[in-house]
This record gives sequence, C-alpha cells and structure tokens, in this order.
Amino acid sequence: MTWIDRLLALARWKRLIAINTIVVAVLSVGYALLLDNWYRSTATIFPPEEETFSLGSLSSLVAVSALGAGRSAVPVWASPSDVYASVLRSRVVTEAIIERFDLQELYDKETLDGTISELQDHVEVYVAADGMVFIHVDDKDPQRAANMANAFVEELDRVNRTKRHTAAGQARIFIERRIAQATVDLAAAEDHVRELQVETGLLDPEEQVKGAVRAMTELETTLILKEIELQVLESRVGPQHPERESLSREVSELRRKLAELEEGSSESKADERIAIRELPDLALDHFRALREVKVQEAITEFLRQQYEQFRIQEERDTPTVYVLDSARPADRKHHPRRSILCISATLAAFLGSVGFALSAEALARMRAHDPRTFERLQALAGEVGFGWLMRRVPER
Repeated sequence: MTWIDRLLALARWKRLIAINTIVVAVLSVGYALLLDNWYRSTATIFPPEEETFSLGSLSSLVAVSALGAGRSAVPVWASPSDVYASVLRSRVVTEAIIERFDLQELYDKETLDGTISELQDHVEVYVAADGMVFIHVDDKDPQRAANMANAFVEELDRVNRTKRHTAAGQARIFIERRIAQATVDLAAAEDHVRELQVETGLLDPEEQVKGAVRAMTELETTLILKEIELQVLESRVGPQHPERESLSREVSELRRKLAELEEGSSESKADERIAIRELPDLALDHFRALREVKVQEAITEFLRQQYEQFRIQEERDTPTVYVLDSARPADRKHHPRRSILCISATLAAFLGSVGFALSAEALARMRAHDPRTFERLQALAGEVGFGWLMRRVPER
C-alpha cells in the first residue's frame, strides 16, 4: 500500500476523522473549563545545623546510654537535611496539619488514612543539592496553600524542640547520676590521702624526702670528719686519753643517729622516724593517692559544667528551623494547564481516528483479496467481543 493509497483511504474516512477530532476537542475544552484551579506555595528552609552539647567523648556515652533507644533508624549516609525531609513526611506532622486545617472534612474523606493519602498527593518535600529543603503545597485556595506550607515548617520546629528538650533532659539525668558517683569517688580518694598522711606522717613527700636526704648527708659528712679527727688524735695520744674517749663517744652517737635515719628506729614512740629506704615507696603511694584526688576533682568539675549546659539546653526555647523564604499566596495557578490538556486530547483523537481509518482500509483490502483470513480474523474478533467492529469493515 503506497502513500497515495493511504491518502486516498484517509480521504474516504475524512468525515469520521473530522467529526471525532472536533468532538473530542470540544469535550476536552469543556472538561478543562470544569477543572478547579490549584495553586502552589513554597516554603524554603536552611540546611539544619547539627545540635552540639560540647561533650567531647562524653557525647557518645550519653547518646548510647540515654538517647540511643529512642532514635529512628536513619541511613548513615543521610544528611541533616534528609532527616528534616523525613520528619516533614512523617505521620505525626501530617496528622497535625490535618487537624489544624480540618482537611478530613475539606477533602471529604471518611477515614484518616484516606485523608493522609490525599494530603500527601498535594505535598512535595525535596532536598536540593546545596542542602536547602523545599516544601511545596498545592491547594485550591492560594491563601490556604501558603498557610499549610508555613504550618509544615512550624510543625517541624515543634518536633525538633520536643526532641531537643527530651534529649537534653535525659542527658541531664545521666549527668546527675555521674556527678553523684564522682562525688563519692572524690570523697574516697580524699579519705585515702588523709589516712596515708596519718599513717606515714608525710604531708609533703617531695619536700620531706629532700629534707631527710639533706639531714642524712650532713650527718654522714660530720661522721666522716669526726672519724678522721679521731684517727689523727689516736696517732698522737694514747688510747686512754680523755680527749680521745670524748671524741670516740661523739663518733658513736653520730653512727647511732645515722642508723636511725637509715632504719627508722627511735628510742621514743612519739619521735618515731621513717626509714630512708622506705621513703620512695611511701612517697609513691602518696603521689598516687594525690593523683587520684586530682583526677576525681577534674571529673567532678567537668561533669558540673556539662550539667549546667544541659540545664540551659533543656530550658532553651529558641527556634530550631531557620526559614529562608516563607510561603506566600500564589498569584497564578500551578495546574491544570488547560491548553496542554486540550491540545493533547485533540491530537490523540486525530491520531486515533487516522489509525482507525488505516486499519479499516487494511481490513477491507484483506476482505477483498484474502477472504478466508478475514473470516478467521472476524471469528477471533467475535470470540473476544469485537465482532461488531469487524462487521463495520466496508467492502471494496
């Protein structure tokens, strides 16, 4: 079938093509005029800033112990803006919007789930490449569309504040327990230091060790000098000389005092001294006890600072969502696009009519040149309910 034959076939069906095209064009125009105008309002919010409590390594502990159980499962690759978008699409926010604007009655839905589904069809939330979050709301009333878009932002802020207050409150309770434990540990460390001081008599180990070493050095130096002096005196006088006996007793006394410093012995219990050889171990124990006190003091101070931060965080009522552009009533409708609808319907009717005309001509040629195949095709059409269509094929 050449292109001339196809043109002749279309010419024979020109009336049907024209009528179908005109009828569909008129009906599409009428349908388009009956459609309600829908207006779109858009609210834009900045990418969220991640909440920080300046906890350092403690934040992980608090998150796991206090906050982890209530967190939603969010993919590790999700950005804070993606989390905002998920909250905006959540059921808790959607139900709040439905209640605020009485949408179940407005959409004429019998169930809440039906209303939620209808609202989701008119709301679009997406995250741009730069992290900006856009909220598009379509409605027949431009003012209501703007109010609903802004209401989504308000509900997002409400959810964020509730979460922030809850998280800060749980963290504050956790810190309170740690402060109580740290206070007990600090008191125990201080008691241990006091016990060591009472038991050993060391109040300032470093200075006391230095003083004992100086005293021992001076005593030993004096002893050596006296022994030399005694030896010189013995070479000059006899062993029974009074001066030699006096010097000998003085050397003996110096040796006894040196032994007391080394061994820690003393004739009087009240004047009991610590042995020089024991000082390093006692000083080490004392230093460790003092270190434990300082560690517990640092922990307690740190926890008290964090406790105050959490109290401030819990009581803070500042906005969590920063709006770049608030939604405003639209000046022009967003849809339907009536011209596109009418043109598309008219073009589809024209092409459908042309296709029908060419198919009818092809079947007519089959009926004239291959009647047996046409009869079999007609029988098949009858089985599937299109026999009436085959009977309308003209004879050529």
